[in-house]
Amino acid sequence: MENNIKNEEIKETKAPEEVAKKSLPWWVFAAIGGAVVVIVAVVLILTLGGCKGHVDADDDFKCDLCGKTYDDGDEIAPIQTADVTLTVKDSDGNLMSGVKLVITGATGTYTVVSGSDGTVKQQLPLGKYSVTYDYATIPAGFMPDTTAFTVAEGAYAVEIIIIDNNPNGTAARPFRINDDETELSVAAGEEIFYAGHGASVRTLVIKSEGLEVKYNGEVYTAVDGEIKIVLAGSIDEETRFSVKNVSANDIQTKIEIIFPLGSRENPIELTESEKTVSLAPEQITHLEWIATSDGVLIVTASTIDSNVTVSKIMENDVSISSAAYAREGAGDTVIPGYAYLAIKAGETVIFAVGNESEEQNDVSFSFTTCAATEANPLPLSGSIDLSFAPGQSISFCVAEGKTLTIQNEDNLTVTHAGETYDIATDGFIYLELESGAIFTVTNADTMANGITIEIED
Repeated sequence: MENNIKNEEIKETKAPEEVAKKSLPWWVFAAIGGAVVVIVAVVLILTLGGCKGHVDADDDFKCDLCGKTYDDGDEIAPIQTADVTLTVKDSDGNLMSGVKLVITGATGTYTVVSGSDGTVKQQLPLGKYSVTYDYATIPAGFMPDTTAFTVAEGAYAVEIIIIDNNPNGTAARPFRINDDETELSVAAGEEIFYAGHGASVRTLVIKSEGLEVKYNGEVYTAVDGEIKIVLAGSIDEETRFSVKNVSANDIQTKIEIIFPLGSRENPIELTESEKTVSLAPEQITHLEWIATSDGVLIVTASTIDSNVTVSKIMENDVSISSAAYAREGAGDTVIPGYAYLAIKAGETVIFAVGNESEEQNDVSFSFTTCAATEANPLPLSGSIDLSFAPGQSISFCVAEGKTLTIQNEDNLTVTHAGETYDIATDGFIYLELESGAIFTVTNADTMANGITIEIED
């Protein structure tokens, strides 16, 4: 009976809910579901701005598709740039077009050319830059004054001055005296400045009245129709002077530079293989000889307190210089000094002979040429210095068992007993040589190389 009563109470409690659920029509549920979909869509549109997925490739914190603010969490600080204007002009302020510049910085290299208005406009990241130039686009004798600049924030301007360094006869840009004779044309009242290359002693001669020469703080005028001045100096210093026309008329003449016989510029011709020259204390004289065959020139000096230097002139430049000293040995015996020079037929060789004593001295020396081939090698007994032309080979022989050492970083090879050793591999060559051994050194480089060949017991 109690169970029946409880069951009836339960039925009375649940019955109203069940009746309510059954009483809701289907369209109510449909309406609720639709509303939920609309709300979610609105939220997505407001959040994503209509994009299926935001993209921020340039790291500006904005969507590249819709422009909405967006943070992808992978930002890189944007590179700051400036609009740079480079203006190219000459020292008189004239704009220069067609000048090619290469601008290099940490972020890259930019090649630009100045336009018809002399300017270049380029956007560059902030920072330091170096500038190089294509000198084929710049007039001969001109030099740019800018090799580097720094770009700051905002619009930035760089002014490049192309300076004219061509001689014009002024004190700042004197004419060069490079020849024995130079044409001279001076207007009335005009002053022209000159600079000459260094030399120990030479004489300046100008044959004309109405001119004055300023040199070394002194003013010189014509005596018996000519101005003659002894110019002193050294090969390391250039000589400067000016010529002024103090007359009322234009003057046409020439400047003569006379070098004394035996000077570096006017050497004495050497025709014999043995020579003795008489020299004052510390005097140096120069002699010139034309090589008659290929090989190695061997110079022997046999006077105490003397110095004989041999040098080969190629395209007006000294290519190699070796010194030989005569030394005083035991008792009254003089041990000759030697100098070696690799030569080719037709080359000019200059002998600089010096007296290193404090008295007048007769300096004697002699020379010979060794073919320096495997059939006729150069005999060696000690260490020597030599300069090898590109592709040149020189053969040597030792009379006794010796150790050969060559330390060099250049591209040289040594051939001995059928084996070839490349110095470029280790930076040195070390060989044990038997008595009568012959070895050949070859310069496999594209430029001349000087080396020291050490021969020891």
